[in-house]
Amino acid sequence: MQMRRAFTLLELCVVILIAVILFALLSISLSDTRGPSRRTQCSHNLRNLSLAAIQYENTHRQFPGYLMNFGTFPGSVDPSNPDASPKSLQPHRKIGTVSVALLPWLDAQPTYEHWTEDRYPIVYFDGVSQTASKNGFVELAAPNLAIFQCPQDSNIHWKVGRNSYISNNGMHHQSPSGLDSWTLTRSDGTATEVNFARSMEIANGVFNNQFAGLDPDGVPMPIGPQIGMEDFKDGQGNTVLFSESLQALPWQQAGFVDAEALRVDETAAEIRYPRKARFGQGMVWHYEDSDQINGAGTVSPVHRINGGSPLSTKMTPLNAADIARPSSAHTDGVNMSMGDGSTRFITETIDYRVYQALMTPRGKSSLVPKEDYVLDADAL
Repeated sequence: MQMRRAFTLLELCVVILIAVILFALLSISLSDTRGPSRRTQCSHNLRNLSLAAIQYENTHRQFPGYLMNFGTFPGSVDPSNPDASPKSLQPHRKIGTVSVALLPWLDAQPTYEHWTEDRYPIVYFDGVSQTASKNGFVELAAPNLAIFQCPQDSNIHWKVGRNSYISNNGMHHQSPSGLDSWTLTRSDGTATEVNFARSMEIANGVFNNQFAGLDPDGVPMPIGPQIGMEDFKDGQGNTVLFSESLQALPWQQAGFVDAEALRVDETAAEIRYPRKARFGQGMVWHYEDSDQINGAGTVSPVHRINGGSPLSTKMTPLNAADIARPSSAHTDGVNMSMGDGSTRFITETIDYRVYQALMTPRGKSSLVPKEDYVLDADAL
């Protein structure tokens, strides 16, 4: 009987090499398939966010604010957690974001009721509760909802409230040199005062401040005007509502607020305006221009789509205003959803004037440096 010849070492190495090559090719193929699929799912999420905002506007005749007051928890008892310690149940203001306002149209009514019914807390104060995040947020008030998560986003590291999306929060009010109140000169020679209140004018963006929290001097912060669909003079399909960001803070968290910042000693008291609230889940445009017309500063690279190092940068109070711009793990650009419910993939190389035009519902009445710029479809 003839014995079968065994594999030589060389033959075995060849077989292993072929197997490795085939596995690598298969992995590349699967990766190429998953990428577009994830981008499509991300686009679908953004479309649903825009549709929810449109439904909110149809109901309330205005868009929600990026910052809103949803009530006050009086303390003492949490009906959703009878075992919560009394020490953790302190009176607090329920200040949240545009995402909270849209929950009823995102199949998240129970979460919305946790915010809008005063008997439920949104934060605990003991700092050790297993049902609360590092900042104190109760999980029932900040669940990880799929609608707020892009499947391509690997940067999400929050325990609760995981979020990949940002809203159009208009103009960053500070001057190129960092002043909170300053004067710019328009092309016709007229001088225009710019400050936080002026930056929220209807022509400059969509979602504005709707909470009169106190500034560092104890003065209530300005409230933005009511903005509705009829204000989109440049076209609903040319005005962005939402985009994505690898640096976005948890969807419910107002700026860098924590439980202690929401505490109130009595229900009539008011809390501070949460620091950097405009940027945590928002994108803004800066008074910058490539040609530096009308006193504009040059466009900072970090302010552009995918500017800076989006895959490694985390948002902090120091960099929040700079990285409040769209970013994603998709190749070469980001998804955006518009005022008509449509979505677009916008490349990271677009001119900053195009970005400003997409952000402003009525460009020629806005405070952009080149107010006569007309958005060209070919520029997208």
